[in-house]
Amino acid sequence: MKTIKEFFKDKKTMRWSLYVVLTMFLLYLTLIITRNLGDVLSAIGSGIGAVLTALAPFWIGLAIAYLFNPFIEFLERTITRKIVKIFPDTPPDKLAKKTRRRKLLAVFIAYLIVIAIIVAIIYGFVALILGQLVVTSFPKMINSLMDIVTNYQNTIRDWAANMPSGAMSDKVSAFVDKLFGWVANSFNAASVASTVKGVGGTIVNLVIGLIMSIYLSYDKKTMIGLWNKILGRICTSKQAKSVNDTLNDVNTVLSTFLRGVLLDALIVAILSSVGLSIIGLQFAVFIGIFAGICNIIPYFGPILGMIPAFIVGLLTQDVWHGLIAVVVLLIIQQVDGNIIYPKVVGSNTGLHPLLVLLAVFMAGKFGGLLAMVLAVPVVGILKLFFEKWVAWSDKKSAAKEAFAGLPPEEDLTDGSEDKDKRK
Repeated sequence: MKTIKEFFKDKKTMRWSLYVVLTMFLLYLTLIITRNLGDVLSAIGSGIGAVLTALAPFWIGLAIAYLFNPFIEFLERTITRKIVKIFPDTPPDKLAKKTRRRKLLAVFIAYLIVIAIIVAIIYGFVALILGQLVVTSFPKMINSLMDIVTNYQNTIRDWAANMPSGAMSDKVSAFVDKLFGWVANSFNAASVASTVKGVGGTIVNLVIGLIMSIYLSYDKKTMIGLWNKILGRICTSKQAKSVNDTLNDVNTVLSTFLRGVLLDALIVAILSSVGLSIIGLQFAVFIGIFAGICNIIPYFGPILGMIPAFIVGLLTQDVWHGLIAVVVLLIIQQVDGNIIYPKVVGSNTGLHPLLVLLAVFMAGKFGGLLAMVLAVPVVGILKLFFEKWVAWSDKKSAAKEAFAGLPPEEDLTDGSEDKDKRK
C-alpha cells in the first residue's frame, strides 16, 4: 500500500483523482440545481433584475444620449462650426481644445432647445386645458386646480341638463358625478403629496440619467474608444469587426425607424392643424402639434390627442363642435394608421407595410403599450439578423459545392504518374 507521500508524487494518479473528485462535485451540483431549478432561476432573475435596477440611471442616460446624438451632430455641422472656427494652420493642442469646445457647445444648445420645447408644450397644454394656475404655493395650486375642475363639472352638468330627459341624460349625469368624484378624491393635497413622494425615486433616476447623458454625448469618442479596447481584449480582431459591423447595422435600423416615426408625427401634426383650423377650432395649431406628438404612442396616443380637441370645442362653442373636432382627428388617424404610418415607417426600415401592421397588432395583443412602441424596430432588427444568417448560410453552401466540385486528387496529375509506371 502506497504511503500518502508516494501517492502525491505519482502525478498520473493525482490527475485522475482530481478528475474523479471534480466530476463527482459537478454531478452533485447539477443534481442540486435540477431539484431546485425554480428557486435557482428565481434567484438568478432577482440578481439580474437588481443589477439592472441599480444601473437604471445609466440606461436612461444611454437612451437619452442615443436619441440626442443626431441632433447634436447636426448642430455641430451647421451652427457650432461657425461659432468656434478651426483654421487649417491651428496647432494640434489648440485644435483638440477647439474641437471639444465645439462639441460642448453643440451639446449645450441641443439640450437647451429640447428641454425648452418640452417645458413649453407642457405649460401650453396646462394653460390651455386648465387655465392659469396659481403656483405661489402648493396648497394654493391644489385649490386653484380644484376650482377649475369644479367649473368644468358645472359646465358639463349644464350641458347634460339641457339634453332631452331620458336614460341617456341620466347616464351622462351619473358618469359626470362619478368622474369628478374620482378627480376630487385623487387630486387633493394629501394624495398629490403621496404621489409625488412615490415617484421621487423615478425623478431622481431621470435627473441622474440626464446628467449622465450629457457626459456620454460629450465624451462619445472616448466611450467608443473604451468599447473597442474592451472588445479587443475579449475577442479576436475578426470577431470584434463582426460585432461592430452588426451593431452599426442595428444602429442603422433604429435611426431610420426614429426618423420615420418623427416624420409621421410631423405629417399628422400638419394635417391635424389644417383640419382643426378649417372647422374653426380655437388653438388649432397647438392641438394639432400635440396630436402629432401623441401619435408616436401607438393605440393610446391618438385617443390622447383627441381629448384636448373635444374639451376646447365643448368649452368654447358647443358639444357638437367638440365632436366634429374628434371626427376630424379620427379621420386623420385612420388615414395615418392605414396609409401614412406603414408607408413612411415601413419604407424607412425596409419592412413591408403589411408586416408593420402585423407587428404592431401582435405586440399590442401580447406585450402592451411598450411592446407596440418597440414592435417595428425589433422586427427590423430580427429581419437584419435573418438576412445575415441567410447570407452566411448561402456562402457556406456555395463553399461546400465548390469544394465538392473539385476533381479527385489522382485526376490532377493528368496521367503523368501512370505514364511513368508504364515506362
